[in-house]
Amino acid sequence: MQRILAVAFLVLVAAACGDGDAGDTSLAATTTTAGASTTTVTTPAPTTTSAPSSTTSAPTTTAGIETTTTTVAPGGGVLAMTRLSFQPVPYVLITNVGAAPVDLGDHWLCRRPAYKQLPQLTMQPGDTVAVGLGDTPPPDDLVGLAGSVDLGRALGVITRADGELGLYTAPTFDSPTAIVDYVEWGAADHGRESVAVEAGIWTAGAFVEVPPETLALTSSGLPEAGFEDWAAEIGG
Repeated sequence: MQRILAVAFLVLVAAACGDGDAGDTSLAATTTTAGASTTTVTTPAPTTTSAPSSTTSAPTTTAGIETTTTTVAPGGGVLAMTRLSFQPVPYVLITNVGAAPVDLGDHWLCRRPAYKQLPQLTMQPGDTVAVGLGDTPPPDDLVGLAGSVDLGRALGVITRADGELGLYTAPTFDSPTAIVDYVEWGAADHGRESVAVEAGIWTAGAFVEVPPETLALTSSGLPEAGFEDWAAEIGG
């Protein structure tokens, strides 16, 4: 039975992102329980999907509400970004899609030229953490989360119009061996696209299309997920 960790953080730090610069220190977090191999999260989920319009744009979906279960992949602990929300507040969900515990604090989020090391928090397989990316913390009604982290505007202003977000295992942001997940939307050729392409987790010139009604971007979260696995959630 999945047990839930409740952890709250408030971090409002901004920093310049230099290639190969060391990240800032993380905040210590207290964990109280160990999770199981799956976690149930109630989030907006697609009910219909349309095919991509070209090789450089991702499909869009119509958002509904359903309860979904994250299935973890074999091997060690692996973190992946599984949802990037724009409305009603900007936040990203990060899930341990691997089969072993992993420390959130061993990872960095980067949106060139800004970056931020994530706080210390042991994530069991299937655990999901909400990371706030704006002026307002993630909503309290997200179900089944292992924790919540508020980075404020540490990565700059995240908007629906266009942008990028990369997840790293080391503060060497030009290294294809350090980047483990990536998404860009609205336009191509953002600062870390070439790193993600070299790492084999993104397609050169590709981006997720974001119609004006887009509420969020979602991904399958599997370790081999790439550009084709991201889709836009369209609100009514």
